[in-house]
Amino acid sequence: MNNQQQFQLAAILSYFVIGLFWYVVDEKLHHSRLVKFHIKQALNLFVFSLVFSLLSTAITPIMGILAHIPVFGWIIGGILSLILGLISLVIFTLWIIGIVKAFKEEKKYLPFIGKYAKIYLKF
Repeated sequence: MNNQQQFQLAAILSYFVIGLFWYVVDEKLHHSRLVKFHIKQALNLFVFSLVFSLLSTAITPIMGILAHIPVFGWIIGGILSLILGLISLVIFTLWIIGIVKAFKEEKKYLPFIGKYAKIYLKF
């Protein structure tokens, strides 16, 4: 496997936990712009997913309370469930987009959240 193939594989695996560990351990990956770009995008997506997960966990008890309120509570609870499900689908879609872009060796930001990696992740 030549360096370019190794960089491409590392960029793809950056969207999985093993790729992040590989980046930390293998010093030569730090010199690849492709790998560094996708590591930043993957970390950004991970942080976004973590924040969403925490918010979702915080909303769950509220949805339990809403379930006991006839009609109005059921409607609001259903809407909240739909929103949480859609956000989960968006996160999964962004993950797939990142993997595909890494496979194609493209350095394009993930939709919606990708630009924040450039702002907040300075390495």
